[in-house]
Amino acid sequence: MQTCVYMSNRKIQAAVGNAKKGSISVKRLYETLAPEGCIINGVITAEEELAAHLKEFWKENHLAVNNVCLVLHSSQFMSKTFQVPAMNVKKTLEYIPREFPGVSEAGGSVYGYYEIDTDKKKGMREVFATRMEREFLDSYTRLFASIGVKVTCVRAALGSVVSVLHRMAYFKDRTCILQIQDEDNLTSILMHQGKYCYSSMNRTFSEHGTPSYGVEVARNISGILQFASAQKLENAVTDVTWAGFSEGDIQVCSESLLQIDNTLRAGSFMDDSIIRSKEEDFGSYLFPICGLIPLEDAGNLFIQYKKTSERSLKRKSLMKQITPVILLLLVMLVITGFFGVHYWLTSRKLEEVRSYNESPEVLEQSARYDEVEAQMQWEQMQKAALTKAARNIESYPYFNSSITDVIESCTMGEVTFSIKSFDAQTGVISVDTAAPDVEIINQFIDRLEEKDIFERLDYTGYTWSDESGMWTINLVCYLSEMAGK
Repeated sequence: MQTCVYMSNRKIQAAVGNAKKGSISVKRLYETLAPEGCIINGVITAEEELAAHLKEFWKENHLAVNNVCLVLHSSQFMSKTFQVPAMNVKKTLEYIPREFPGVSEAGGSVYGYYEIDTDKKKGMREVFATRMEREFLDSYTRLFASIGVKVTCVRAALGSVVSVLHRMAYFKDRTCILQIQDEDNLTSILMHQGKYCYSSMNRTFSEHGTPSYGVEVARNISGILQFASAQKLENAVTDVTWAGFSEGDIQVCSESLLQIDNTLRAGSFMDDSIIRSKEEDFGSYLFPICGLIPLEDAGNLFIQYKKTSERSLKRKSLMKQITPVILLLLVMLVITGFFGVHYWLTSRKLEEVRSYNESPEVLEQSARYDEVEAQMQWEQMQKAALTKAARNIESYPYFNSSITDVIESCTMGEVTFSIKSFDAQTGVISVDTAAPDVEIINQFIDRLEEKDIFERLDYTGYTWSDESGMWTINLVCYLSEMAGK
């Protein structure tokens, strides 16, 4: 039997069961609330107090102390899907950090992945990869060691769920949204044609079961629908599935969802193709249950964590081995010193040559030469600087009425816009746009992208304004070098 523990905030859950032939058999489910403020967004803030609570939780429910799997959830984790060449696990793990640019490795990182799909013809694989900070895992290693529990597996909650969704018959070839509720945390997963496409983790602030809570959830769904529309997915979203939602939450969320899109089918998460459980509300325990499915070593972050630690030990061992080499180098330096003395004796013979070089006449000529050379270098630097400045000025795009005329022509009289700022150094224009329909703005953006005056366009999510009755979006337009000329 496998014991899997889910931790993110106050609610700590444990699932006991096993996985056979691609299905999960759940035997027991447990839940407890940690003391307030002990763990926030997956970060342990009061280790001793949390350890005492977990020790009592383990004792009360007679949980296993060996071979325990941790499923952790935090917005600090980084996850993404991408394609990699078909390589072995070691080379794939060495390749994955390239897909997380701009990440600081000062404290060390731990990476894991699992395979989503394989294209044998192209020799490529699509993988779902996750990055955690080593210090994050250090805190959990200390925590469970202090209560006598041996952890052998660590997974990211999002990766665990996605790995199971790809196996479920319900999600096969379906384009839909799954939302998982964990107290005030809402995790949303967009599946396109049965494959993971996008996810987000948001905090809700309204009281559960109230109309305002339904509005919050519906707005989150609306944002994902806008993302799907902007990505121009082949299939439209047809279903919304909720896991961990009470009947009251489902009712208010369904009512609010009808106001956004009455064509979407919505309901509670149910699955009997993969998960076998006597508990009716097993959807509330989806994170720890999904952790019961075994993955390859590449998906176990704890194994990668231990391997990288072993590398550090090997480096220390290597330092011990090269210490004798360093001592040998010191001996060689002593020998070199002996020959240095010999060199000094020989150098005395060069004193006559130095005397000539240091004569006033030679020094005067040398100083004059240095002065002329310095003057020539300075003039060359000035010339190069002026040439570069002229070239830089010529490369800047011009912002004039021709730019606004182009933007105006793309509105087709259906979109209002206002130019908020222009950065002459970078050629970036910030434009606020508004229209009564999201598709009108999408068409407006498509027309702008066809114009030669723009290198590229970036834009944020859509926002609905009750006051104006319009959808608004901020466009960041990068002018091309020849714009306005």
